Amino acid sequence: MQETRRRPADAEEKPKRSGCPNIVGRWSSWASGIFGKDDTVFNKDGSALHSAGIPGKWSCEKGQLQMDWGKGAEAFKLSADGKQIIHTGTGAVGFSR
Repeated sequence: MQETRRRPADAEEKPKRSGCPNIVGRWSSWASGIFGKDDTVFNKDGSALHSAGIPGKWSCEKGQLQMDWGKGAEAFKLSADGKQIIHTGTGAVGFSR
């Protein structure tokens, strides 16, 4: 019986799980009382748009979620239940489902 060995390159070719949350879809921002439920959309391509016409960008690398609404990138995290996006600096809930 011949033993099959994996080459080290095989292991490197497999994508590594980044731990990044999937936020794609519609969310209610902290201002949804003014703009209505599901007032923000996060697109798969990393773009975002608030219903007030404010464009944004989001990205996630190595488990760190970053958002930029035109004033510089800020760090966020997804809550354990996946229903809130929380600003890591202030602890404030920015978006919820």
